Amino acid sequence: MSSIVRPLSHMPYFEQLAELPNDSVEWRSASAALVMLRMFDSWMREGAEVVSRESPGLQAVRDQIAAMDVRDSNRRLLMSIVESMVTAENPRIVTVAPRLMAYGRALQHAAKWSLAADVYRTVLAYATPVQDAETVIAANMQLGRCLRVMADLPYAETLLNDTILQAKESGLQEIGATAMHDRAHLALRRGKPTEAVVWQYEAFKGVRNQMARDRVLNDLGASFVQLGVYSAARDAFLVVAATAHEQYMRWTATINLLDVSVHEHREPLFEQYRRDLENSSMPPALAVYYYIYVAQGYRQFDQLSLATAAISRAIEIATANQLGQARFEAEELFDGLKRDQAREAREERLITHQTTWSPEVEGIAKALHELRTMAGVEG
Repeated sequence: MSSIVRPLSHMPYFEQLAELPNDSVEWRSASAALVMLRMFDSWMREGAEVVSRESPGLQAVRDQIAAMDVRDSNRRLLMSIVESMVTAENPRIVTVAPRLMAYGRALQHAAKWSLAADVYRTVLAYATPVQDAETVIAANMQLGRCLRVMADLPYAETLLNDTILQAKESGLQEIGATAMHDRAHLALRRGKPTEAVVWQYEAFKGVRNQMARDRVLNDLGASFVQLGVYSAARDAFLVVAATAHEQYMRWTATINLLDVSVHEHREPLFEQYRRDLENSSMPPALAVYYYIYVAQGYRQFDQLSLATAAISRAIEIATANQLGQARFEAEELFDGLKRDQAREAREERLITHQTTWSPEVEGIAKALHELRTMAGVEG
């Protein structure tokens, strides 16, 4: 077993239950998961009799799961975990780990990071680094992802470093490369793009799946953008845009090329990539950033009215699709454009005021022009 110690088993579940209305859909889901996890703990520690047919605890757990909303996708997952314990001859983590890991990933997809982290900690409490190497590595990696989102960055870094080392020692190159990619994301969160580039390049060399390679290479380009090394970023994005298997990744790379052209002040390239993408049927999460980058480009090239139109479209897409972070970024840019337009209007009024002549001044100017003509001075 690992050295992970939990002060109170499954505390995140107790905390969530305390916050939820009693007998709500989410309360029943969390309650059923909690009793299942506690039964799993007992099964691993005390033996198979915990889930014998005569065990009153087994039926109580089944009843709790059955009381979940039938539309709750976790209902079937939790029941499958219970049944895998019932049918197993002896308590072994390898019997239940795949289902527990699937439940953890479902919680991640629902952004229930603390609950997911508790599930992965549960797996790690019973898995051994030698006999269950793949399980330990996968659980460590997923726990690291949860902790990164939860902003426990030092612990996430330790976990990912351990995962990379374990994968290397076990000869699990693909898993190790995935962990390196995660480690690069963590470096970016900690404001270390140089470190991120190194990890991403190591991941790129180790990953074999083509779609995963496309994602790593695109992220490597994004890190070079943060470093201001736009030539290397452009090289990475050009390869992804030309060779990626997924249309989504080709669109993503082209949007990033659009962004690089703005940073490099290359208006013709900006227009080329803008036209390449303007009629594409991109999903909202990409389309919103396309319009944000287009607005940034038009702002850079002093076309404020076009920039305002583009950012307004970005705000519409973000609002309609509940893309909160993108909407925040778009509205921030919109406010900046409004300030730019106000400043431009003030400058135009000042110039107009300065260049408006009185009839008397106009007459003097004409007289000087005639004087120069009479003197035969060319100019």
